[in-house]
Amino acid sequence: MGKKYNLIILTVGFLVLSFNGISQIKAFDKLEMLFDQGHYRIVYRKSNMLIDNPEFDFSILPKYYKSISMLELSLNSRWFKRHPKSIDEAISALEQISLSSTILYAHQNELVKVHHDLLKLKNSNPDIRNEELEHKYNFAISYLEKYLPEHTKELEDESQYENEVTFTKSSNRDEIIDYAKSFLGVPYVYAGTTPKGFDCSGFTSYVLENYGIKTPRRASDQESEAIKLKLKNVQKGDLIFFNNGGGVSHVGIVSANKNGEIEMVHASSSKGIIITDVTSSKYWSKRIHSYGTFLE
Repeated sequence: MGKKYNLIILTVGFLVLSFNGISQIKAFDKLEMLFDQGHYRIVYRKSNMLIDNPEFDFSILPKYYKSISMLELSLNSRWFKRHPKSIDEAISALEQISLSSTILYAHQNELVKVHHDLLKLKNSNPDIRNEELEHKYNFAISYLEKYLPEHTKELEDESQYENEVTFTKSSNRDEIIDYAKSFLGVPYVYAGTTPKGFDCSGFTSYVLENYGIKTPRRASDQESEAIKLKLKNVQKGDLIFFNNGGGVSHVGIVSANKNGEIEMVHASSSKGIIITDVTSSKYWSKRIHSYGTFLE
């Protein structure tokens, strides 16, 4: 009886530890990081591999990441033509997940992004003239809204600034950089726009707005609206944009340009607000897309 009791205790303890350790599984952390960086095709592929691996049958996270990556990929017309049922399959999977888990509430920040991207495409893409397709997007948008935090509406309202860009002169770029550096150590928060937590474009927007400069919310929109610069003309306070292969996906504030060697302050998804030597970084130096400014 004693041995049997001890076995039961050990088994329960193992299950509890396993459950608590789910978030520490490297394969799942990798999915989160890749999704955050916009590598949706890789997330989709890796999620399928994890779903097919019996070792990960204990968790529905791979199914969740497959679903939200499908919704993002559906915004690519070429991908959607090859996967016309992707929206239906993604929502169906999310509905199944929501019946047995609180995972959708635990991952609200990611759902905010998917919701924002779906809504933006529906409102701006002239190619969506097919009534059935529009219905699918509307259904997906409505479904996601059930799980979004209360501040989502505030985030969506910020889109009004996307076409209201103000250029302001700044006589002290050093002051801008000092202000940006004052946030060093602030954690990365997806869709974060306050000192409680920033994402990359939330950080650049917040810093520049302190000096009367309103910028678009998203990194790609900031790049398209900024005054383009050549490397030799880049100064402190200007912006540096990065492309991971699927368009502009990251932005930082240039804190130094030493004869073409760039340093930036930015919101790192793994370390929060940090200073990075772009030129010496193999990762960032290969992904530089362009430079721009909202300072005259």
